[in-house]
Parts: sequence; C-alpha cells; structure tokens
Amino acid sequence: EKFYFNIGLSEELIFNPTFIPVPFYGDVLLNKNPPPFSPVADLPSNCSISDINFLFDSFVFNSFSYALFDSDLMTITLKQSNTPSAFSDVFNTTFWKPIIPNLYKDYPDQLISLNFTESDVATLNISNSGFTGNINFTVAYNIIDDDQTNPTVLTLLGDANVSIKLYLTNNKTKNIIHANLTIITLDLKVQNSTVGFVDIGITDKIINILLNQIIMPIFNELLNDNGVPLPSIGDVSLQDINFLYFQNYVCLEANLVLS
Repeated sequence: EKFYFNIGLSEELIFNPTFIPVPFYGDVLLNKNPPPFSPVADLPSNCSISDINFLFDSFVFNSFSYALFDSDLMTITLKQSNTPSAFSDVFNTTFWKPIIPNLYKDYPDQLISLNFTESDVATLNISNSGFTGNINFTVAYNIIDDDQTNPTVLTLLGDANVSIKLYLTNNKTKNIIHANLTIITLDLKVQNSTVGFVDIGITDKIINILLNQIIMPIFNELLNDNGVPLPSIGDVSLQDINFLYFQNYVCLEANLVLS
C-alpha cells in the first residue's frame, strides 16, 4: 500500500510581478481513494517574504487522517508478547483485581489482550496557537483462552485530545512533512461490560500510560515513515525552514538554495 499526494493544479496559474501562486488539490490518498470531504479554507497567495511558501489548510492533514482510518491502519492489539516486560502484569487479570473485581473473579489469573481501534476519522484543527486534534477510539479487553475464541468482556470508549508538532525532513530529491503527536487529555467511559463495575478513574490513568509509552511511539513512527511529501524542486534544497500557524491553515516558509 502506498500513499499519494495529489499535487494536480486546482486552478489556472496567475503570474504576479513578485510571486507565482501555484494552487494544488493537496489531498493525501491511499490506493487513490479520495476523502469524502473538501477543503475548508480560502488560502492567501503567500504568508511571508521567504523565497517559497507552502500553505496547507486542515484538509491536507484530515485527508491523511482519513487515509489511515480507511485503510484500517489505526488498530493496535497489545498483549504480553508484543509489549515491554515492564508492562507484562497489565495483561493478566490479576493486575485488574482491585480495579475491575469481576474480571478477575470470572477469569482468575488469565492473560488478556487490549485492542485499540480508532472509531472515527481523527479531526485535526489548525489555529494561530498551533495544531491540535481529537481522536476517538475503543479499547476492547479480550480474554486469551485455550480454545482461541478470545471473548471481549469489556469495551471502553476513549476521546483523546492531542497536540501535533510538525517538522520537515529534506534531501536533494524529497521534502516530507512529518508530525509528532502527544496526548494532552484523555477521557474514558464504559461502552459495554460483562464484568460489572470498572474503576474508570484508575483505568483512565493506566490506559493513558499505555497510550503515551507504547502506542503513541508506534503511531509517531508510522507518521515518520510516511508523512506528507512536498512537490519536488529538483536540485534546489530548502533552508531557514519555519512553520507559521494561522486560523485554519499552516504555512511552511523557506529559502531556496541550489545544491
């Protein structure tokens, strides 16, 4: 599976005495499936006096979010075998005895897995103060049993508010915008339970730790491996790179240097 960045011209070029605006569609595609929404901001022609400005409204990043969701890349299952040993106790019902008493009572000393799945397309927002997003997801507690039915005994609904830091990697042939996500706030509630009472306050703290120390690094690595590529500028490289934030759009400003 490959990501594509649609840089087809969305309007005819209009040449100005001091700059040339190049309007392009800007949606990020996976296997060329378009997002079911359109750009939301009317972008200015430029945002600074640097040699080149790349302006992106939230549509670019939301289309990337949609591509990840639509391709089922936003599902991660954690269990003892694929997490650091420091977290191994979390994947045994004994750990949850004081937090979800009936989980241990009904399934004493049994291994569990936690299945994190994005439940809707993440919404990303750009303002003068920076870049944030909301991610809705579920956490399914599955019992790992001998007959491999692995029943789901508890499902939590999660709403995470995240901050997003943009950065650029570049070389002679490719410039790619990457993002690094950090959870600011997390809200959990029970969706379904066959094991009764859940101490949601303590559970929230534990899930928050798992998200920040295991899942977010995995997701940030995925973003680092992919990202949003900028149009190629041949043998020209970028320097003095900076991100400027405005209401509903972000501007990458840079100066051009011949390699």
